[in-house]
Amino acid sequence: MIWSYSTIEAVKKYLPGYSNNSVLSYKPTANTTRIDAINALCKIGEPFDLYEINSAEDISKELDSLFYDANLIKEDMRRSALIASLNHIVKGELSKNSNSTKTYLKPNSPITRAEAATMIYLFLNSTLKN
Repeated sequence: MIWSYSTIEAVKKYLPGYSNNSVLSYKPTANTTRIDAINALCKIGEPFDLYEINSAEDISKELDSLFYDANLIKEDMRRSALIASLNHIVKGELSKNSNSTKTYLKPNSPITRAEAATMIYLFLNSTLKN
C-alpha cells in the first residue's frame, strides 16, 4: 500500500511489523492488539521511564499479581505492560465472579478506538506531570 509507506516508516520504531518466517511485513489494514498499543506508548514515553524495574523475574511476579492473563503477554512487551499499569495508563477488566483486585488485561485482543483514546489521554496526563 503505497499511501501508507511514509507513515509506516515514521512509526515503525514504536509500532513494529510482524515476522513471518524471517520476513517482516507491516499489515497496515490489520487491527492492532492492546499490548501493541501499550508497548508503542511506552516506547514513545521512554525518556519518562517512571519506574525502575530490574529483572524479568520481578516484572513477571508483579504482572502475575495484577493480571490473571499475564502469561499471555509477550516477553518483550512485559516491561511496557507493567509500566503502563503502574502509571494507570491501562487497566484490566474485572472478573465477574471475583472480589479480587486482579484483572484481565486481554493483551492479544484488538484495541477499540475508545480504549486507544483513553490510553493516549492517560499517557499524556501521566508523562506531562513528570
